[in-house]
Amino acid sequence: MRREIGMMKMLTFTTIVDEVAPWRPELRLFNFGEPLMHPGLGEMIRYAKLRGLAANFQTNGVLLDDNRSIALLESGVTYVGVSVNGLTESEYESIRPGCRLDDIRENVRHLRETAARMGISVHIHINAQILADESNSRRGDMERYIRYWEGIPDTLSVSGISLFDNIAVMKTGISSKISQSSLPRKDQANIVCTEPFDRLVIKWDGRITPCCADYDARLVLGQIGNQTLEEVWRGRTMADLRRMIEQKKYDSSELCRSCPKLYSHEFTMLFRKNINAQNEKIAK
Repeated sequence: MRREIGMMKMLTFTTIVDEVAPWRPELRLFNFGEPLMHPGLGEMIRYAKLRGLAANFQTNGVLLDDNRSIALLESGVTYVGVSVNGLTESEYESIRPGCRLDDIRENVRHLRETAARMGISVHIHINAQILADESNSRRGDMERYIRYWEGIPDTLSVSGISLFDNIAVMKTGISSKISQSSLPRKDQANIVCTEPFDRLVIKWDGRITPCCADYDARLVLGQIGNQTLEEVWRGRTMADLRRMIEQKKYDSSELCRSCPKLYSHEFTMLFRKNINAQNEKIAK
């Protein structure tokens, strides 16, 4: 990541919420960052709810301590997603040195227990990612993963890793970096992208981009305070991008030609809470 990092100001957030409130979209308060680091996260969720919008987020769970759990529940959060990086303790701790998977489980367990004690309903989802070519060979790890989290989250999933250039991945117990140039590239005619048809992504500083995978904000469509989101959504750049995608001409865009979809094998296996492991898998 080459762009400057920071935290969104409350004024920027409320400007966004006030503008989109009539459309009733779902707000996802994360994009290549840890939302629990933002001191105003609870206030943001509370403001979104006041305007009639659902706001959720995905966290690594490291900072999900007692005080944050209570603050989030009091804010009105209804969904918390936790990404745990690996199926096993050793895998997780190799990817995230200095952290323990048992600590994350206790954080999530405490969130569940605190919600029950406060009489608040919150959906908790746990997700781990693996490479698609390991999905069959790691069935045993997946079964242990289900047992490890049993009784805590509402839903549990394993999904395929999106292979960004130079992303660190775990394969056969070894962490290494992936270079897209070394991977087989899919035929662009077989790629389906919905990004510019159903969302906008707004960086912490108010820059508006069309894609959640544009971590460096390479394609900026506008700026909060300079254009309205409706102007950006209905603008020429978005129209051209949608047309390019409909025509399967991803190579004509500097951003899209390096899209992880061209190198990744996406899949999701969803496991539901308290159902027999042999019957609970739902392939998507």
